[in-house]
Formats: sequence, structure tokens, C-alpha cells
Amino acid sequence: MTLNSSRTVYANGDKVRDRILDMGISERELARRTGLGATTVRALLRRHELNNSIQVADIYRALDELGLTPGDLLDPPAPHEPENSHDDDIHTLAGVLMTDRTMHLPERLALAMRWSLDRLDMTLDALDARLRTAGLRIHRNTMGITIRPDTNNADHALQRLADLDDDHDGINQGTARVLYAIYTGTISSRETRSDHHVHIGALKNRGAINIATENGPLYTLTDEVAYAFDI
Repeated sequence: MTLNSSRTVYANGDKVRDRILDMGISERELARRTGLGATTVRALLRRHELNNSIQVADIYRALDELGLTPGDLLDPPAPHEPENSHDDDIHTLAGVLMTDRTMHLPERLALAMRWSLDRLDMTLDALDARLRTAGLRIHRNTMGITIRPDTNNADHALQRLADLDDDHDGINQGTARVLYAIYTGTISSRETRSDHHVHIGALKNRGAINIATENGPLYTLTDEVAYAFDI
């Protein structure tokens, strides 16, 4: 009889490695004593796997040789719970979420940190309380968990940064020609070529022109730009 119908099953290789260290024997000696073979022993110790071709009788013979139980070998270990303080957990979780701002499924996050879901939830709540004082928060939805701004107060500053980048970069010649045409009043809706629309959109986004929705000139300079032309 083999273990089951899947190709491999989980096996606690760490438990086996601890045991052979206690016994003072090598992997090769373990393979010889248990009759499992070198390939099987390597898969067990390094990948925590047992192939389904192994007979259950051979597994029990190996367990007897090692002085282990089936539970020692086949039961997955409990989630690792290091003896960190609650503050250590908060700092560790903050480091992970601040470094990688993508959405993380809680199950995957707990698995990566070797925590239980209860421990993760408790730490997330504590971290959220601390982040709020810095204008941030823990954001959770069906896609996962991440850190986001607590308000939209930063939106204006982010837009200004984008504007400053534009100011530093300047405008290209085509956009400058369209801007000058609007200043001189030599551009109209009927005369606007299709290739002008991109430049007009760029100027509008930069706050350089107004686009009328009622009677009057279709395109006009904003007060700041008009002043710059006048001086």
C-alpha cells in the first residue's frame, strides 16, 4: 500500500534532521539504515516531501529506526510564534507593508511571516492606530491589505509636485506655437487642426489656458499666463 494518490505528500524533514543529528549519523547512513534510499532522504530533508511510491510499511520501518511517530513525520508544524514583543511585531509588519505597497492577502502575509491569522489581525489593529497619527492607515478589502493615506489631504501637494515637474521640464515647440496662437487670437475651433488637440489638452492640464463653453473666444489664456506675456 502506498501513501495516497497524489504525487508527493508533506513530511516534516526538520524533525528528521534533528533526530539524525541527535543520533550522530549522516544522510547516507540514514538511507542505509531505513532502506528509503538516498534520493528519498534528500527529498525528505531538503524539500519536506515523500513520494507516493513509498510503501507505508517502509515508512513505519524508518520511523522505528528513528524513534519517531507518524505524527512527528506527517503532521505539519504549528505556525511559528517567535517570542517577540508586541512592539516588535508592529515594527516588523510596518516594515513589510511600507517596503512593498502592493495588496497582500492576509493568508499569504501570515504564512510569509510565520504568524497565525489571529496574531496578524491583532498586529494590524495596533499598527493602524499608530499609523493614524502619521496620516496613514491600514487599508483592507477583498484584494488584501496595504498602507494608504488616511485622508486625501496629500492630493493637492501631489498635484503641485506634478506641476512643478512640468514647469521644470518646460514645453515643446509645438505646444509653444499653439500657446502663442491662442495669445494672438489666431486659433479658433474651426481652424484647430487635429494635431493641435494634444497641445491644447497639455496646456489645459497645466492651467495655462481656459476653454470656453459659451459665446466668446474658444481658447483664452489664464490670468497668470496672460500676465507673463504682458511683461
